[in-house]
Amino acid sequence: MGYINDFETDFIDMINDELETESLDREHFESVFDDCINDYLHQEIDNALMYYNDQINIIKDLHLYDFSHLDNPQNLAEVCYMGIYDELLNSGKVWDIDNYNYKK
Repeated sequence: MGYINDFETDFIDMINDELETESLDREHFESVFDDCINDYLHQEIDNALMYYNDQINIIKDLHLYDFSHLDNPQNLAEVCYMGIYDELLNSGKVWDIDNYNYKK
């Protein structure tokens, strides 16, 4: 899916840009990895859903016309948020530590 691939690539690039200024070895990076990824991920998904037009485009791109598999979303933004998060979980790319450029 185009939107998810673009989101993942942009997200990983953003984290890698942040890591360029850090001097984390693998052990330290692993210890903060999950919290760092989840904090940034929630923030970036929220930013992507700021405008109604963006939400409509996400609905179209992810084919979120039937969202019964999602956890009872209450509005369009929640449908999009859960849909994006579900697709990211299925891909697993953003949670693969080897996609990030920490100091080895």
